[in-house]
Amino acid sequence: ERENHLGESWYKHGITMREKWEKNKKLIPESEKKEWTSKVISASGKPKNPKKSQISWEEALKIDPNNSLAKLLLSQLHYVTTTDFQLLSREEINMEKAIGLIQEVEKAEPDNYICPRLLGNVYRRRGDFDESIRAYEKAMQLIGDEKSNSYGQLLLVNAHNYVFKKEYETARELYGKSIEILRDNGSQNIFTSLW
Repeated sequence: ERENHLGESWYKHGITMREKWEKNKKLIPESEKKEWTSKVISASGKPKNPKKSQISWEEALKIDPNNSLAKLLLSQLHYVTTTDFQLLSREEINMEKAIGLIQEVEKAEPDNYICPRLLGNVYRRRGDFDESIRAYEKAMQLIGDEKSNSYGQLLLVNAHNYVFKKEYETARELYGKSIEILRDNGSQNIFTSLW
């Protein structure tokens, strides 16, 4: 009955997931709350409509205030991550909010390499290249496997910092290592073609 009542479509008949949650939260056992949070998050997909995504991820955090994925996705609305991830409007972008959300997850999950990686992205975007380098190096330490794709991708983005700092030899070295790792793993990376 609960599944039929809540349904699969979060915005059916103009009712948001939050409204459904408020109306039916007593019917959802504590053990299933994380699953419902995940459904709210996945309902928004890759944000083609950042406002709608923001609302979904904020709703997910109301259901589960400790949900790391919702915090990280919400943070990414405030800085460029990939070409297909739409940002909030310029007036709504708040880099400090992004940093705060990522740091909350990092505190709860200190071994999660994604957190320092994302912080590195934010610091690089702000022009704080030394802080970005430290964050990327921390992420690489957490990965550990120097032959993994994730490690190779971090070498690549970290090399950008050295270009911005006009330390071209170091940048070239990091790009070279990145290309080698990514090739060895069969990856096709559009950014390496610029090297």
